[in-house]
Amino acid sequence: MTAEPRPRQGPVIVIDDHDLLSVSLVLVLQRAGLDARRLPVRHREEIVADAGPTSGGVAVVDLNLGSHPGQGTLHGHEIIPSLRGSGWRVLAMSGSATREALADAVVAGAEGIVDKSSSTDAFVASIRRLLAGEDVMELSERDDLLRVARQAQMRRTQSAAVLDRLTHRERQVLERLAEGYRAAAIAEEFVVSLTTVRSQIRAVLGKLGVGSQLEAVALLHASSSL
Repeated sequence: MTAEPRPRQGPVIVIDDHDLLSVSLVLVLQRAGLDARRLPVRHREEIVADAGPTSGGVAVVDLNLGSHPGQGTLHGHEIIPSLRGSGWRVLAMSGSATREALADAVVAGAEGIVDKSSSTDAFVASIRRLLAGEDVMELSERDDLLRVARQAQMRRTQSAAVLDRLTHRERQVLERLAEGYRAAAIAEEFVVSLTTVRSQIRAVLGKLGVGSQLEAVALLHASSSL
């Protein structure tokens, strides 16, 4: 007697800027009997609009969606709240994200995290559990990531307070350093002497209490997610 085919479940959407990977994941899900499709990675609002509303569907979201003209690097956690608001349950996906990045995803509303190196069976099983309304993350892991998120937020707040010591021009100089500008290029942009820019860089280091431009840039990056 022939077994009846497994009923199709879904929908499931895959949001990843790597075409080969996203297409492969969709094929795996479809072969498992799931109603899966991939979404093109474009502007934040367009991704959410393409996803549309759902009732219990699952969105698989890569945490690093690459760089795009006009919006810089698109981080997956930035679109998770909007997807959740449209009814999607979110499974965050990453191959190299830091604990802080994973924590950001959980705070944003991700209900589970899957590593790109996971087996296809584990990947499909996580999605089936979400579709069934089940939890896919251990409570202890969730609590630990929320603790990481709180600690990261404290560091960002402290870094922002230190940066408030800078004048507007000193902040601009630091931002240019973070973008890879050399002192001569900064002087040319602001139409000042190289000596002036070097003096401003020394002022930045002194006010921030750091000994190098790399440390100053690190402080700027640490506050950028506030």
